[in-house]
Amino acid sequence: MCSSSCITILKILFYTVVFDIFGIATHEYLHYNVLRMLGGDGFVVYTWLGGRVIIEKMPTEPCSITLVMLAGGLGVGALLLLLAYLSYRSRSYEEMFAELVVGFAQLTNGIYDGFFWWLPRPEYYIIGEIVGSLGALLGLLLGYHLWNRSLFRTA
Repeated sequence: MCSSSCITILKILFYTVVFDIFGIATHEYLHYNVLRMLGGDGFVVYTWLGGRVIIEKMPTEPCSITLVMLAGGLGVGALLLLLAYLSYRSRSYEEMFAELVVGFAQLTNGIYDGFFWWLPRPEYYIIGEIVGSLGALLGLLLGYHLWNRSLFRTA
């Protein structure tokens, strides 16, 4: 049988996978919708570990591509961090932990996407993975801190 700490770890892993799948789909959906709103066109391709928006027609405004690239990660990251706050307030610490990890990974990736989309593709993808991993680590550390703080708080 699994102890309570084993169940807690399984819950965190489950929520992380769910929020990651949700995050990937929503991330690409936001890129695509902002592209369309700014006058561009394209389509979304989903893979097992992610997705990508293929741009067939670029938006006409000069800074539009930056907005398109910012939209995915910033939108999903902000939503997940809001959910993490609400989970913390309702003492759903396993959900909060997963939302912080995936939320910060999305947020840092969104900022990176928005300002470094012009890099050559091999470097762009490698650095993007590093930036997203650092964001996830930030979420992991913050989640750990908030969880421990809540355990030792006097009612």
